[in-house]
Amino acid sequence: MNHCVTYWFYLLLTSIYSERLVYIRGMEERYHPPHRLLSRSIGILIFINFDWRYPVKSYFLKFILAAGVVLGLAACGGSDDPAPAAAPTKNIVELAVATPALSTLVDAVTKAGLTSTLSGPGPFTVFAPTNDAFAKLGTATIATLLNETPTAATLSGILKYHVVSGKVLKADIKLGQDITTVNTGKFKINQVGTNFIITDAKGGTSTIVITDNIATNGVVHVIDTVISP
Repeated sequence: MNHCVTYWFYLLLTSIYSERLVYIRGMEERYHPPHRLLSRSIGILIFINFDWRYPVKSYFLKFILAAGVVLGLAACGGSDDPAPAAAPTKNIVELAVATPALSTLVDAVTKAGLTSTLSGPGPFTVFAPTNDAFAKLGTATIATLLNETPTAATLSGILKYHVVSGKVLKADIKLGQDITTVNTGKFKINQVGTNFIITDAKGGTSTIVITDNIATNGVVHVIDTVISP
């Protein structure tokens, strides 16, 4: 419970259990049963104003109420709510460029001619293989994909299989259902323990190791293995 609410609730309870309450000026003094919360809460205003013509039986109660008012005002000066997350400033490509572990992916995106697409408005969800994920393909395969012009279309197809239209956060993932990529390929994500595992069209698997890297035009989830259409 917010501290501000806590302190004022404390004052309300204190007034409810005080022996007598006083109506606002012009109203007669009278007793009220504890369930009359509205009239009891009015008593808070009277106690805060310290109308000593109508003393509460216990002066200690007045002291407690005064302390509660001071603490309540202090508590209401701030908020217990966490500060909102800062708005993202980088698009998907810029986010990848700023992440050393994704440098091979950046080279592949550039080679495939997808830089401007993934820098566009989107939104896109990218399942981004790490450098180690690409390394699993073998040095020769990576060299072929990145350095030979005829393979650009093949590389583009592989990379597009890692991209889903729309912004799909971890909480939005539909487990066990087909997820369609921008190249019309499909894969599924299932949860195994605390891990989210992608199963691609060829039956290969990849673990999502980092989720919800928010970009201005979507979101990036980092994976540990390149998936195949």
